[in-house]
Amino acid sequence: KNEKKLYKPEGGTASPKALKYVLKATDGKKVRWTLKSYPKWLVPEATSGKAKKKKAKLRFTANTAVIDTLAPGFYKKSISFSYGKKKKKTKVRRNVTLIVEGNATDGRDLFMAKCSDCHDLYQNKSGPYIFNVYGRRAGTANGFDHSDALRKYGKVWEEENLNDWLADTQKLVKNADMYFRLKDPAERMNIIAYLKGISP
Repeated sequence: KNEKKLYKPEGGTASPKALKYVLKATDGKKVRWTLKSYPKWLVPEATSGKAKKKKAKLRFTANTAVIDTLAPGFYKKSISFSYGKKKKKTKVRRNVTLIVEGNATDGRDLFMAKCSDCHDLYQNKSGPYIFNVYGRRAGTANGFDHSDALRKYGKVWEEENLNDWLADTQKLVKNADMYFRLKDPAERMNIIAYLKGISP
């Protein structure tokens, strides 16, 4: 709910460069707000301030120095702040996710080692072909007999659900015909980067 996302491509910088939140006092009176917590990969422009009926902006910029040290993966955190009078504080929490892209070359090697027994680029094997899988709707590979569960799931494959799929196929889609778990988040993101690269 109310989630914002930053995306860090391999070899690039995180975007958007800034995340913005707004606060206002509905009764038109001045209220104070205070930032309580935030992830270390964000830098707040201010940690406290005042808001009237006119909106007050709470702005964060990406902390490049920290983000550049992070391994590929999904980093789900929250930002919390409070506002209002001392005796009647309102607490607010907003979800934020940083997505650090993997390395496609490493992903290709991982795919060959862990996935190629069941999957080919262009031909169906015991699993469907994976060319253009990123951006394709689940359960729709031409000529492959997908499970009813995967066809019913039917969502478009993107980073987040591919990450969940590779982490535990049965947890994402119970009764799918694939049984696979890859614990390492960086390895999952590397494979996803490879799948993106072969899905123009």
